[in-house]
Amino acid sequence: MHVDDPPETTVLTALDANPTLHVSELADRVDGDPRLVDRVCHELEVDGCVRSRTAGLYSITAKGERRLRTLIATR
Repeated sequence: MHVDDPPETTVLTALDANPTLHVSELADRVDGDPRLVDRVCHELEVDGCVRSRTAGLYSITAKGERRLRTLIATR
């Protein structure tokens, strides 16, 4: 993972490596503020890139996997 990656890339990368994570676990893995991570997850959910399983649990979708590949390819 690149230091300059935007939060979207960082969150999608973490979810790609870990099928389902709670927002607090995700924040720990990406070394981010839980509120920022939750906001990024919500935006990604609206775009269809992640799915909210239950309160605070997120997983990446097929669309999210495609977006991640595109983001990595255009670094």
